[in-house]
Order: sequence, then structure tokens, then C-alpha cells
Amino acid sequence: MYHFFVTQDQIGPETITITGPDVNHMKNVLRMKPGEEITISDGFGHEYSCNVSELTEDSVRAEILERREVSVELPSRLVLFQCL
Repeated sequence: MYHFFVTQDQIGPETITITGPDVNHMKNVLRMKPGEEITISDGFGHEYSCNVSELTEDSVRAEILERREVSVELPSRLVLFQCL
């Protein structure tokens, strides 16, 4: 399943509209068709399971099937050292 990232303003109550370079990648490289399942993240701890419902020239519309809360914190502590 493919994973894409969007901004908050692209998320509606029932659909998500994907714009920008991801549209070309989805249409011409991945050759996606309506009905394919994808995962979308908004960068604020929400992940959406979606079905592609419509592909147009400059956008892809995906129907939201499920919304999940995900942790944005790393499970372990990371310490970096620099030596001279």
C-alpha cells in the first residue's frame, strides 16, 4: 500500500484532495486507478486509510475509510555526539 503526505487544508470531512507533484507520480508512474487503497498522513499524528475515488488532470480525490491516531515520538531516545 502506498503512503502519501498532505497538509491540513487538503483534508475534508469525508475526502482528501491530493495536489502537486504527487498527482503526476500517482497517475503516470504508479498508474493508479479508482478503487485502489492508499494511506495518507497529515504530519500532525493522524493517518487515514483511503480509496482513490477520482483522478483529474491536477488533483486526486480519495475517500476516507478510517482515521487513526499515530504517535509522532520516537520509541527510543537518540543522543548524538560530535568529535573534533
